[in-house]
This record gives sequence, structure tokens and C-alpha cells, in this order.
Amino acid sequence: MSDFLLTTLSFLCDQWVVVVTKGTCYQDQKWLIDISDFRQFEEFVITNRNEGYRITDVCTRGNFYSVVLSSGINLSDQVWERSTTFPDDWVNEQIDNGYFISAIAGTEEEWFVVCSKMDHVEFEQTWILKKNFPEGWIYKQSADGFKINVLATGPQGWVVVLNKTQEKPNGEFQSQDWSSSANPTALCKWGISEPGMKVQAISGEDDEMTIIRTEMPSHGEQKTMISQTFPESWVRGEEEDTESYKVEDERLFTVRSSRGESMDAPLLLSSPTEKRNSRGCPCCTIL
Repeated sequence: MSDFLLTTLSFLCDQWVVVVTKGTCYQDQKWLIDISDFRQFEEFVITNRNEGYRITDVCTRGNFYSVVLSSGINLSDQVWERSTTFPDDWVNEQIDNGYFISAIAGTEEEWFVVCSKMDHVEFEQTWILKKNFPEGWIYKQSADGFKINVLATGPQGWVVVLNKTQEKPNGEFQSQDWSSSANPTALCKWGISEPGMKVQAISGEDDEMTIIRTEMPSHGEQKTMISQTFPESWVRGEEEDTESYKVEDERLFTVRSSRGESMDAPLLLSSPTEKRNSRGCPCCTIL
């Protein structure tokens, strides 16, 4: 198993967009790609749950589902729900019972929502369902320390889930920014361009992709891969990384931050950080 483990899986702009990260608390991973029979999906999750695996990501390609399971993560329980409309009553019930939203995926016809419980750790969460990406609402919530954790699109538009982060000694909150583009390759270059900032979530429409980056200096280097087919060998570390992202031009992207700022971000390669988190850390749960 490679030191890099799968932290973000998505299918956008007719391509797989995959992010692997070094230095997470995950011990092992299994995945199931492009499943049309949801009974097979649930059987895979339930069987491996007994061996300590939990859902850490889920995505859709048309009406096909894909799921990533990871072990070594300190989640005591997980529940999930499928619904043609976003199951807000079910979600609120789970939150009342001590769960938090940990993953969402959507097709054109339905939502799939995963809620998780972590013993001795509580997350303060807020979420919204909007037809368009709710930038104004995110800016307002960020003033109180909330940052995007889960992002998905589905039948009714966008669902954005925010977790409250801890205030740093200097009084500031965890940094976060995001950018959208119809060019996944260029956007992925931007996604790993700043040391300490990690790709948190990827979602978008059919012809545009949005990447969320969050300040996570305790995690190590990230790599991204864009492929017409799921790059299983690359994820497993069985092939050399033949393509390194380099600055190809002077193009700058307009990036929006959680403080409501806009900035020009150059395409640069981030310097890896080798510090590794302790087993079962909350940071990996919300990566």
C-alpha cells in the first residue's frame, strides 16, 4: 500500500478527478467503482464495516455509485440514506443523536447522505441546500469559524456542509479558499499550489468543477490525477508518477476565500510536509 491514500474521489467534466494524500491516519483502503445495483454497494459497505472500514468518500458517475472505505479512522458508527429529495428531516434527526454529516453524493435523480459518529469528539455543523453555490452564506458563517467540509450537487442544486474550526492562538480561524473552472487540469494544479493548504472537497456542474482548499499543515503532500478511466494502479502506487505539475504559463486564477476576499493565485507546486497525524485523529475524519 502506498504512503499516499485516497482522500477525494469525483467524476466531473467527463473525467475522474482523484486526490491522494500523504500523512493521514488511514491504515488501509478498499473501493468499489461504478456500481449500478445499490444492494451490492450496501453489501460491500456492511461486510467491510465488521472489519473496521468506514465510508470516507462517495461519488457518482451518472447513475453509478463509487465508494471509498478506509480503516484506522475513529468512527464508532455510520448510517446512510437515499432520497429523491434531500433528507433534511433524517439528517437533523441524526445530528440530534450525536452524528455529523461526513459524505454526500448526488445524481440527477437522488441524494445519498452518510452520517457518522465519533466517540468523545463532537462537531458543530451547519448546512444549506441552495440552487446555486451559496457564497454569501458561506462568508457569513466563516466569520464565526465555520469552514466547508462536505460539498455536493444533486437534484435540487448544491448542498454545502460547514464544520466549526478551532480558533488559533492569534485569534484567527483555519484558512480556506475555493475556485471554479471548466479546466480540471489547471484547477488541480492550483489545488496543490500552496504549502499547508489541502484539497478538502471537489464538486460542480457537468461542465465546471469547484475545488475547496483548507489549511491543514499536519497532513503531507498531495497528488492529483485526471483520467478517462478510474486510475486504480496509480492510486495503489503501482505506477510511477510520470506527470509532475509544473508552471506552464503566467496564468492566474481568481480565488475566493472564506473571508470574502478575492486574490490572484499562481500555479505553483506545493512543498510536501512529512509530519504524520496520530491514529484516528479528527482532522482525517473531516479531510
